[in-house]
Amino acid sequence: MANGECRVKIHSLATDGYLPIFLLSRKTMRAEMKLTLLSELDLPGIKKLRSGKVREIFDLGDSLLFVATDRLSAFDVILPDPIPDKGAVLNQISAFWFKRLSLAKNHFITANFEKFPQRLQPFRAQLESRSMIVRKARPLPVECVVRGYLAGSGWKEYRASGTVCGQALPADLKLASSLPEPIFTPSTKSDAGHDQNIDWKECTTMLGEEIARRVRDLSLQLYRAGKEHASNCGIIVADTKRASTNNSCAIISRRSIGTRHRPARNCRVT
Repeated sequence: MANGECRVKIHSLATDGYLPIFLLSRKTMRAEMKLTLLSELDLPGIKKLRSGKVREIFDLGDSLLFVATDRLSAFDVILPDPIPDKGAVLNQISAFWFKRLSLAKNHFITANFEKFPQRLQPFRAQLESRSMIVRKARPLPVECVVRGYLAGSGWKEYRASGTVCGQALPADLKLASSLPEPIFTPSTKSDAGHDQNIDWKECTTMLGEEIARRVRDLSLQLYRAGKEHASNCGIIVADTKRASTNNSCAIISRRSIGTRHRPARNCRVT
Protein backbone atom coordinates (compact mmCIF):
# COMPACT_ATOMS: atom_id res chain seq x y z
CA MET A 1 0.00 0.00 0.00
CA ALA A 2 1.50 3.31 -1.09
CA ASN A 3 2.10 6.03 1.47
CA GLY A 4 -0.94 8.28 1.81
CA GLU A 5 -3.37 5.72 0.42
CA CYS A 6 -6.19 4.43 2.58
CA ARG A 7 -8.08 1.19 2.40
CA VAL A 8 -11.85 1.40 2.29
CA LYS A 9 -14.56 -1.12 1.67
CA ILE A 10 -16.91 0.25 -0.92
CA HIS A 11 -20.29 -1.00 -2.11
CA SER A 12 -21.60 0.31 -5.41
CA LEU A 13 -25.33 0.80 -5.76
CA ALA A 14 -24.96 -0.29 -9.37
CA THR A 15 -23.85 -3.76 -8.27
CA ASP A 16 -24.71 -5.00 -4.79
CA GLY A 17 -26.55 -2.15 -3.10
CA TYR A 18 -30.11 -0.87 -3.25
CA LEU A 19 -32.37 1.75 -1.78
CA PRO A 20 -36.17 1.86 -1.79
CA ILE A 21 -37.05 4.18 -4.63
CA PHE A 22 -39.22 6.42 -2.43
CA LEU A 23 -36.15 7.38 -0.39
CA LEU A 24 -34.34 8.79 -3.40
CA SER A 25 -34.73 12.33 -4.68
CA ARG A 26 -34.78 12.96 -8.43
CA LYS A 27 -31.23 14.30 -8.24
CA THR A 28 -30.07 11.22 -6.36
CA MET A 29 -31.84 8.92 -8.80
CA ARG A 30 -30.07 10.58 -11.73
CA ALA A 31 -26.72 10.15 -10.00
CA GLU A 32 -27.46 6.72 -8.58
CA MET A 33 -24.87 4.90 -10.67
CA LYS A 34 -22.15 7.16 -9.27
CA LEU A 35 -22.96 6.70 -5.60
CA THR A 36 -20.52 4.85 -3.36
CA LEU A 37 -20.87 3.69 0.23
CA LEU A 38 -18.22 3.68 2.95
CA SER A 39 -18.57 0.66 5.22
CA GLU A 40 -15.00 0.19 6.50
CA LEU A 41 -11.96 2.40 6.77
CA ASP A 42 -8.26 2.10 7.55
CA LEU A 43 -5.88 5.07 7.51
CA PRO A 44 -2.18 4.19 7.01
CA GLY A 45 -0.06 5.57 9.83
CA ILE A 46 -3.09 6.30 12.03
CA LYS A 47 -3.74 3.71 14.72
CA LYS A 48 -7.27 2.33 14.70
CA LEU A 49 -8.54 1.57 18.20
CA ARG A 50 -11.77 -0.15 17.29
CA SER A 51 -14.69 -0.48 14.91
CA GLY A 52 -18.09 0.05 16.48
CA LYS A 53 -21.50 -0.63 15.00
CA VAL A 54 -21.23 2.56 12.94
CA ARG A 55 -18.06 4.44 13.84
CA GLU A 56 -14.37 3.79 13.26
CA ILE A 57 -12.21 5.19 16.08
CA PHE A 58 -8.59 6.26 15.56
CA ASP A 59 -5.99 7.35 18.10
CA LEU A 60 -4.46 10.79 17.47
CA GLY A 61 -2.42 10.87 20.67
CA ASP A 62 -4.09 13.43 22.92
CA SER A 63 -7.41 13.14 21.05
CA LEU A 64 -9.49 10.70 19.01
CA LEU A 65 -10.80 10.70 15.45
CA PHE A 66 -14.38 9.46 15.10
CA VAL A 67 -15.41 8.47 11.58
CA ALA A 68 -19.09 7.72 10.97
CA THR A 69 -19.42 5.06 8.27
CA ASP A 70 -22.55 4.28 6.27
CA ARG A 71 -23.10 1.03 8.17
CA LEU A 72 -26.63 0.44 9.39
CA SER A 73 -27.31 -1.34 12.67
CA ALA A 74 -30.54 -2.42 14.31
CA PHE A 75 -30.84 -4.12 17.70
CA ASP A 76 -27.02 -4.37 17.86
CA VAL A 77 -26.84 -6.19 14.50
CA ILE A 78 -24.95 -4.64 11.58
CA LEU A 79 -27.11 -5.02 8.49
CA PRO A 80 -25.53 -5.94 5.14
CA ASP A 81 -26.56 -2.89 3.10
CA PRO A 82 -25.09 0.52 4.04
CA ILE A 83 -26.98 3.73 3.21
CA PRO A 84 -25.34 6.47 1.08
CA ASP A 85 -24.04 9.39 3.14
CA LYS A 86 -25.73 8.13 6.32
CA GLY A 87 -22.46 8.61 8.20
CA ALA A 88 -22.10 12.20 7.04
CA VAL A 89 -25.65 13.04 8.08
CA LEU A 90 -25.22 11.40 11.50
CA ASN A 91 -21.91 13.18 12.05
CA GLN A 92 -23.25 16.61 11.13
CA ILE A 93 -26.37 16.23 13.29
CA SER A 94 -24.19 15.26 16.26
CA ALA A 95 -21.81 18.17 15.63
CA PHE A 96 -24.76 20.58 15.45
CA TRP A 97 -26.10 19.54 18.85
CA PHE A 98 -22.69 19.40 20.50
CA LYS A 99 -22.09 22.99 19.45
CA ARG A 100 -25.59 24.22 20.25
CA LEU A 101 -26.17 22.66 23.67
CA SER A 102 -23.80 24.52 25.95
CA LEU A 103 -25.46 23.30 29.15
CA ALA A 104 -22.81 20.61 29.46
CA LYS A 105 -19.20 20.31 28.53
CA ASN A 106 -18.62 17.66 25.91
CA HIS A 107 -15.85 15.80 24.13
CA PHE A 108 -16.33 17.62 20.82
CA ILE A 109 -13.37 19.58 19.41
CA THR A 110 -14.16 20.09 15.73
CA ALA A 111 -15.85 18.55 12.70
CA ASN A 112 -14.30 21.13 10.35
CA PHE A 113 -11.86 19.22 8.17
CA GLU A 114 -9.85 22.39 7.50
CA LYS A 115 -8.87 22.34 11.18
CA PHE A 116 -7.80 18.69 11.21
CA PRO A 117 -4.10 17.89 11.78
CA GLN A 118 -1.83 17.91 8.73
CA ARG A 119 -1.36 14.15 8.80
CA LEU A 120 -5.09 13.70 8.14
CA GLN A 121 -5.22 16.06 5.15
CA PRO A 122 -4.38 13.35 2.55
CA PHE A 123 -7.61 11.57 3.55
CA ARG A 124 -10.04 14.40 2.77
CA ALA A 125 -12.17 12.27 0.44
CA GLN A 126 -12.75 9.69 3.19
CA LEU A 127 -13.05 11.99 6.22
CA GLU A 128 -14.64 15.28 5.21
CA SER A 129 -18.20 15.71 6.57
CA ARG A 130 -18.29 12.28 8.21
CA SER A 131 -15.68 12.68 10.95
CA MET A 132 -14.90 14.69 14.06
CA ILE A 133 -12.02 15.09 16.48
CA VAL A 134 -12.91 14.59 20.12
CA ARG A 135 -11.25 14.67 23.54
CA LYS A 136 -10.33 11.45 25.25
CA ALA A 137 -12.54 10.70 28.22
CA ARG A 138 -13.28 7.90 30.69
CA PRO A 139 -16.85 6.64 30.26
CA LEU A 140 -19.30 6.02 33.05
CA PRO A 141 -20.93 2.56 32.99
CA VAL A 142 -24.43 4.01 32.56
CA GLU A 143 -25.93 5.49 29.38
CA CYS A 144 -28.29 8.36 30.01
CA VAL A 145 -31.56 7.93 28.12
CA VAL A 146 -34.35 10.50 28.31
CA ARG A 147 -37.76 9.68 26.85
CA GLY A 148 -40.43 12.19 25.92
CA TYR A 149 -42.60 9.69 24.08
CA LEU A 150 -43.61 6.08 24.70
CA ALA A 151 -41.87 3.87 22.15
CA GLY A 152 -39.29 1.14 21.69
CA SER A 153 -38.30 -0.95 24.68
CA GLY A 154 -40.19 1.49 26.90
CA TRP A 155 -43.44 0.60 25.14
CA LYS A 156 -42.72 -3.11 25.57
CA GLU A 157 -42.18 -2.72 29.33
CA TYR A 158 -45.20 -0.41 29.69
CA ARG A 159 -47.51 -2.94 28.05
CA ALA A 160 -46.32 -5.62 30.47
CA SER A 161 -46.22 -3.65 33.74
CA GLY A 162 -47.38 -0.05 33.23
CA THR A 163 -43.86 1.16 33.99
CA VAL A 164 -40.69 2.23 32.15
CA CYS A 165 -37.45 1.46 33.97
CA GLY A 166 -39.52 0.97 37.11
CA GLN A 167 -41.26 4.35 36.83
CA ALA A 168 -45.06 4.15 36.91
CA LEU A 169 -46.82 5.93 34.04
CA PRO A 170 -50.49 6.90 33.57
CA ALA A 171 -52.81 4.14 32.44
CA ASP A 172 -54.15 3.84 28.89
CA LEU A 173 -51.18 5.42 27.11
CA LYS A 174 -50.77 4.36 23.49
CA LEU A 175 -47.75 3.67 21.34
CA ALA A 176 -45.96 6.99 20.61
CA SER A 177 -47.98 8.87 23.22
CA SER A 178 -46.36 12.03 24.53
CA LEU A 179 -45.41 11.55 28.18
CA PRO A 180 -46.67 14.07 30.76
CA GLU A 181 -43.03 14.91 31.54
CA PRO A 182 -39.75 13.62 30.11
CA ILE A 183 -38.38 10.72 32.14
CA PHE A 184 -34.82 9.60 32.80
CA THR A 185 -34.50 5.91 31.90
CA PRO A 186 -30.85 4.81 32.23
CA SER A 187 -29.39 1.73 30.63
CA THR A 188 -26.19 -0.27 30.73
CA LYS A 189 -24.63 -3.04 28.67
CA SER A 190 -25.51 -6.65 29.41
CA ASP A 191 -22.87 -9.38 29.39
CA ALA A 192 -23.89 -10.07 25.78
CA GLY A 193 -23.23 -6.45 24.84
CA HIS A 194 -26.86 -5.40 24.40
CA ASP A 195 -28.47 -2.34 25.97
CA GLN A 196 -30.25 -3.24 29.19
CA ASN A 197 -32.63 -0.87 30.93
CA ILE A 198 -32.02 -0.36 34.65
CA ASP A 199 -34.02 1.36 37.37
CA TRP A 200 -32.94 4.33 39.47
CA LYS A 201 -31.80 2.18 42.38
CA GLU A 202 -29.41 0.21 40.19
CA CYS A 203 -28.21 3.43 38.57
CA THR A 204 -27.28 4.93 41.93
CA THR A 205 -25.59 1.67 42.96
CA MET A 206 -23.39 1.80 39.86
CA LEU A 207 -22.59 5.53 39.93
CA GLY A 208 -23.12 6.66 43.49
CA GLU A 209 -25.97 8.94 44.56
CA GLU A 210 -24.26 12.26 43.79
CA ILE A 211 -23.04 11.48 40.27
CA ALA A 212 -26.30 9.69 39.41
CA ARG A 213 -28.32 12.78 40.35
CA ARG A 214 -25.98 15.06 38.39
CA VAL A 215 -26.15 13.05 35.17
CA ARG A 216 -29.92 12.61 35.52
CA ASP A 217 -30.57 16.32 36.00
CA LEU A 218 -28.19 17.30 33.23
CA SER A 219 -29.69 14.75 30.83
CA LEU A 220 -33.18 16.10 31.43
CA GLN A 221 -31.99 19.68 30.89
CA LEU A 222 -30.30 18.74 27.62
CA TYR A 223 -33.36 16.89 26.37
CA ARG A 224 -35.71 19.76 27.16
CA ALA A 225 -33.41 22.28 25.47
CA GLY A 226 -33.05 20.10 22.38
CA LYS A 227 -36.75 19.31 22.25
CA GLU A 228 -37.66 23.02 22.39
CA HIS A 229 -35.33 23.93 19.53
CA ALA A 230 -36.42 20.97 17.39
CA SER A 231 -40.09 21.71 18.01
CA ASN A 232 -39.61 25.20 16.60
CA CYS A 233 -38.29 23.51 13.44
CA GLY A 234 -41.25 21.14 13.16
CA ILE A 235 -39.34 18.12 14.47
CA ILE A 236 -40.13 15.80 17.37
CA VAL A 237 -37.23 14.51 19.47
CA ALA A 238 -38.78 11.29 20.71
CA ASP A 239 -35.90 10.40 23.00
CA THR A 240 -32.18 10.91 23.30
CA LYS A 241 -29.24 8.94 24.57
CA ARG A 242 -26.03 10.46 25.84
CA ALA A 243 -23.01 8.67 27.21
CA SER A 244 -21.37 10.50 30.08
CA THR A 245 -17.81 10.59 31.29
CA ASN A 246 -16.19 11.76 34.47
CA ASN A 247 -13.05 13.74 33.66
CA SER A 248 -11.34 15.66 36.45
CA CYS A 249 -14.60 15.54 38.42
CA ALA A 250 -16.50 17.22 35.57
CA ILE A 251 -19.43 15.44 33.96
CA ILE A 252 -19.23 15.80 30.19
CA SER A 253 -21.36 14.49 27.37
CA ARG A 254 -19.95 12.33 24.60
CA ARG A 255 -20.96 10.34 21.51
CA SER A 256 -24.33 11.41 20.06
CA ILE A 257 -26.92 13.90 21.19
CA GLY A 258 -30.24 14.52 19.48
CA THR A 259 -29.85 12.03 16.64
CA ARG A 260 -33.25 10.36 17.11
CA HIS A 261 -35.69 12.65 15.32
CA ARG A 262 -39.21 12.30 13.98
CA PRO A 263 -41.06 14.76 11.70
CA ALA A 264 -43.73 16.56 13.69
CA ARG A 265 -46.21 16.71 10.83
CA ASN A 266 -48.49 13.83 9.87
CA CYS A 267 -47.86 12.00 13.14
CA ARG A 268 -50.50 9.60 14.39
CA VAL A 269 -50.90 7.86 17.72
CA THR A 270 -52.22 4.34 17.23
